[in-house]
Amino acid sequence: MLSRKKVIFYMILISSMHSFGQEIGKNQWENRVLILLTKDAENTEYGKQLTEFNGELLNFNERKLVVYHVTPASYKVGLNTTTKPISSILYTKYKKTKSDFEVILIGLDGGIKLRQDSILTKQKLYTLIDSMPMRKNELKNNG
Repeated sequence: MLSRKKVIFYMILISSMHSFGQEIGKNQWENRVLILLTKDAENTEYGKQLTEFNGELLNFNERKLVVYHVTPASYKVGLNTTTKPISSILYTKYKKTKSDFEVILIGLDGGIKLRQDSILTKQKLYTLIDSMPMRKNELKNNG
């Protein structure tokens, strides 16, 4: 039989794991999500990807695009933010290839719109997003 302390510990652990897992889901219908998955923050491809997106905050905001940097041990949100507490849940949930680096684009509807294991150019990203029906409606409604 589990002691009271163990039960409380497991409840806290499960609750925190659930909140990390829900982190990306909270963006559905509000933001598009770009996940940069890397086995190691020192990965060359990951560094090149960050360089590609350097200075693009305005374009990302215009397209309602939130960036998640995810490693096996931690994650952070945004282009220039600090690392969040240790969590492997996002990495485990989204890592699908053997590559040390992946880029995943999730649309407003929560569906995966792009998955690749090479550098995503900002032009390809913007072209893809701007061709989406919901983005076309945004552009039409905003003039």
